[in-house]
Amino acid sequence: MFKKTIIESTGKSPWLFHINAGSCNGCDIEIVSVLTPRYDAERVGFKLVGSPRHADIAVVSGPVTKQSLPRVLRTLEQIPEINHRQALAIWEYFHLGDGQEDAKA
Repeated sequence: MFKKTIIESTGKSPWLFHINAGSCNGCDIEIVSVLTPRYDAERVGFKLVGSPRHADIAVVSGPVTKQSLPRVLRTLEQIPEINHRQALAIWEYFHLGDGQEDAKA
């Protein structure tokens, strides 16, 4: 899944922008734990950035509901040349497509 992104990013390290669409913070903890010294994703170039305008990869966590969908789409539009979108957990798999279904735990 990430093989193409990793190959294309050898010229520039991939920078991540995290979008929290209302998650329970479980996914947020997993994202931050990858950047800690134990896994140290920054040594291979992954960097968490604070602005979508600097990002190469958008990571969406939490259920994208009808209420949060316009905000998520507006944020994704700010990424200049988005290379990859990654949804965490099974929640987003159902909601990034058309935004019509409600979140089910």
